[in-house]
Amino acid sequence: MIEFEIDRDYKGFGVSKDLHRGLLASRDGVPLTEEGMGLCACACRAGGRTYFASMADVKDEDGCFTAHLTFDRIIRQRYFGLEAGWLDRVGAFIIEKIYMKHEAVQDPLLSLCCLARKALFKKEQIIATDPAGEAFVSYKPENQDVHIKIKFQLCKPDSTLYVMNELGGNIFDSCLVDGKTVGLLTGWQALKGDPELYSREYGLSFSVRETYVGPGVSSRRYWGREAKGGICAWAGFESEIRTSGNDFVEYGYTVHFREVK
Repeated sequence: MIEFEIDRDYKGFGVSKDLHRGLLASRDGVPLTEEGMGLCACACRAGGRTYFASMADVKDEDGCFTAHLTFDRIIRQRYFGLEAGWLDRVGAFIIEKIYMKHEAVQDPLLSLCCLARKALFKKEQIIATDPAGEAFVSYKPENQDVHIKIKFQLCKPDSTLYVMNELGGNIFDSCLVDGKTVGLLTGWQALKGDPELYSREYGLSFSVRETYVGPGVSSRRYWGREAKGGICAWAGFESEIRTSGNDFVEYGYTVHFREVK
């Protein structure tokens, strides 16, 4: 049986430690999240900076959850205990222009970045900043599904909303395409069709299906997996959402879990 909860005290580990997660999933009491961001964890990017969400006004009414997200947290990197903005800019360039656009180099590049992280004694610090937007999210579990609706507003020009649905990368260690196991997935890839992330140990898969894209909203969808020691351990689906204005708009989707025998 799949159980769901929102736990603001769960801060994960690795590079995303201390960020607020979305909806957490467990199976028969065993947590499935690891370093993943949970279901419908949101962030936005504007002006070359990524704003993560703080979570407030969490309500649980008969197993249905609502939360208010404010995009007011950024990650500040430190190397040997010091800030180095130029290294941050180099890292952002590598991620945006190389890692996200060239699937063949993602796994070796991730391994290289993990080595560089250790060599430079890189640490992350979460700090509060002026809000870049807000979102109201509802999560409605129903049998093996979670129906999610987001109403959001982004304040800064040329903003992108990232909607992450990430569970454990060591748990969901394989993929199913058209019902057939196709092996490991590494890095981010554009989503084609309706594939599933699959846990061979638990005989469980999950997938994401869009149900509503509001007026003035466009989305691009990805799926991926990163599992490198204690640094990253997630597997999931992401939507990159753009809007044509600054008004509140809506987006909806369903996360589907399936027992695989």
